[in-house]
Amino acid sequence: MPGLTIDDRGAVVLTTDDGYQIPLLPAPRDPDEIVDLLSGTEVIIDAGGETTITKPEGFFSDPIVGKFDPLVELSDEAPGLHRMGDGPDQEILIVYADGTAQRFLPAIQSPSAFDQAASAIPGLDNVQFNTDGSISIRYEGEDLTPRPDFDVEPGTADGNATPMLTQEGERFFFTDSDGSPQEFFVT
Repeated sequence: MPGLTIDDRGAVVLTTDDGYQIPLLPAPRDPDEIVDLLSGTEVIIDAGGETTITKPEGFFSDPIVGKFDPLVELSDEAPGLHRMGDGPDQEILIVYADGTAQRFLPAIQSPSAFDQAASAIPGLDNVQFNTDGSISIRYEGEDLTPRPDFDVEPGTADGNATPMLTQEGERFFFTDSDGSPQEFFVT
């Protein structure tokens, strides 16, 4: 039956009259408008819907990485980026010039590199990237849901580093092949 459903990752799935199921990836309503709102920014959308925004005005200069909620809403906030919450509960409301807005949720900077790093850890399996930016994993039989931080510190390895997952005390980090670390929270 044709229509829209939500899969186990939280992705909207379009089913055609012929029964084909097409997962729809989250994306910004208008990437060019984000660039117009925040002069000097660059918006890069990866294949899985992960969106990197570099040098957002009013934030720090490090890139932020997230996924957009596919639903567009109305907002009374001024156009721009409005960061709320902290730790695993952070989000950014991006308000466009016409008053519509999308929630932007933290996402891992490189799912394929994260998957590579996770495969090197014994007992860690079933890695699944969810459309809300969280990651579902199973570690030694226990289901966990890591949630990344928005902020990615630029690395200097130019793609030559081995992606890795590390722990520093109570903090967890993913470092991609560029040597760019990104903190994540295990819940």
